[in-house]
Amino acid sequence: MNLLKHGIRSSLLLLIVFLSACGNNESSESETNIKRPDYVIVHQLAEPASLNPSNSRGSASTMMYYNLYQELINADFETMEIIPVLAKERAVFKPIEGSDWVEMLFEIKEEAVWDNGKPITGEDIAFSLKTIKVPQTNNGHKKHAFEYIKAFEIDKENPKKVKFICESYMLAEQVMSDLHILPRYLYDEANVLKDYSIEMLSDTAQKATLEADPVLIKFAEGFNSVKFQREVVKGSGPYELVEWEADQRLVFSKKDNWWGDALKDESHWFQAYADTIIYEIIKDNSSALAALKSGRVNTMFAIDPKDYLEQCKTEAFQKKFYTFEPYMYAYDYIGFNLSRPIFDDKNTRKALAHLMNTKQLIETACSGLAEQTACFSHPTRPEQLSDKVKPYEFDITKAKEYLTKAGWGDANNDGILDKDIDGVNTPFVLKIVTNNENNRRKTACSILKDAAKEVGITINIETPVWKQFLPQIMQKRDFDLFVSGLISSPFDSDPRQTWHSESIGNGSNHFGFSNEKVDNAIDALRIELDAEKRNPYYHIIHEQINEEVPVIFLITQRERIAVSKKFDNVWKTTMKPGFWAPGFMAK
Repeated sequence: MNLLKHGIRSSLLLLIVFLSACGNNESSESETNIKRPDYVIVHQLAEPASLNPSNSRGSASTMMYYNLYQELINADFETMEIIPVLAKERAVFKPIEGSDWVEMLFEIKEEAVWDNGKPITGEDIAFSLKTIKVPQTNNGHKKHAFEYIKAFEIDKENPKKVKFICESYMLAEQVMSDLHILPRYLYDEANVLKDYSIEMLSDTAQKATLEADPVLIKFAEGFNSVKFQREVVKGSGPYELVEWEADQRLVFSKKDNWWGDALKDESHWFQAYADTIIYEIIKDNSSALAALKSGRVNTMFAIDPKDYLEQCKTEAFQKKFYTFEPYMYAYDYIGFNLSRPIFDDKNTRKALAHLMNTKQLIETACSGLAEQTACFSHPTRPEQLSDKVKPYEFDITKAKEYLTKAGWGDANNDGILDKDIDGVNTPFVLKIVTNNENNRRKTACSILKDAAKEVGITINIETPVWKQFLPQIMQKRDFDLFVSGLISSPFDSDPRQTWHSESIGNGSNHFGFSNEKVDNAIDALRIELDAEKRNPYYHIIHEQINEEVPVIFLITQRERIAVSKKFDNVWKTTMKPGFWAPGFMAK
């Protein structure tokens, strides 16, 4: 972007923020005087911890870095089919003679270029994969997903043609939607990773050597630094980050002469009509809804269900806003810290599962716009759901029975259950943690706390902000229970990242769940290429998790979205966050 245009946009941003603060956002006179396309201003509860797609996690960062980065393939948010993005077409697979490995072939679009005009090539694809394979980079949640890729080749005649050498893997192509392509020339200016092949970084026999390698350690220190997490955040996508005001807003501006504009008829990934997208951080949903009505923001999702039904379905509101409630590919759950001796007996965990009144959560926190779930497979995938797996229903009598089976009593008659654990009389006192910005999850904590109190269990609630919540759960593991959620997709899911014992400590298995039957089923599932033949493995996994209760599954819900009718080309999708903001067109 040239400096003049950047300066104009910055000035306009200051003006719109000033007008917002004065409550005059809806003033047609002020908007006429500005003479500009309307900004898309999306409410966000919390800022992302990072915008580096190799390292970041969480729905906030995912939504934002779709503005910045691209992938070889991804989902069509309207049809839920896999479509090419940077690639010319979907993957071509060729078996490797004499082995059960395959070649996965892609060719990058001729039009695809970086901001400096240089073409996107296989070198950038290789580098982006290396940032995940390097053992010291902070992306343990992704490393397992790419283990199936063992080597990588760039065509000598055409640097836009690439070949992944892979083990047979059920999601070989789908996983590429999570490989966000980075410009090597910006993120590794000295090209220090050039001497480290994908084959070398994938060699488990060299793990110790690679972990001690000073060159990789130094690279990772830079890549994990604030510079490449929050400052240098550039990709081949339609927008660039022009402002990040901590806990206030992030501003993305459309690039001049973006290469993808010529392909706008191909898919929504190339439809970037909004001139500027602002993510306005408002940490309270009620305040955010007031900001939506006043015009401080014009796009909002995750609206409080009660407010949504009572305020967003009125005739006056409907005249100004589109509203829709797509199903979400996501679920909430309560996770146990299974390293705590207090949870060693699964009867204790079953008791707590029966103390969670999920139906009350659905009515009070979701106003009925949700349903109880019993496993990680989405309700829209019934073929993966075992008939033997049922949700744990709220039942205090059953909870007491399980507590008795687990040996809990009240030896000192103080009203709090206790039990001898490793020779120490231990009171049944727990700490449950969730992020402060999510009222629904805080309600779940309160519901469980109140029911637990009835049977003699004390639960203390902690609600750190999102940026503190993540490390408390993932690195420090400072919790007995935590309430969080996971985003799924319309595709088959690979349970390894969350449910395999090898993902304890370096994946998303924050519970510390280890089950041999589950591990074996996951290992078999991942190499089964026939979708129908995968279903029995899902059944085994769900049945074992249901029996062992490493988590209490809560709900999958409908999203609640409102978008100003200032815009055309507004449509709903089941993919998070439920809309495609870059495609909004000012009327």
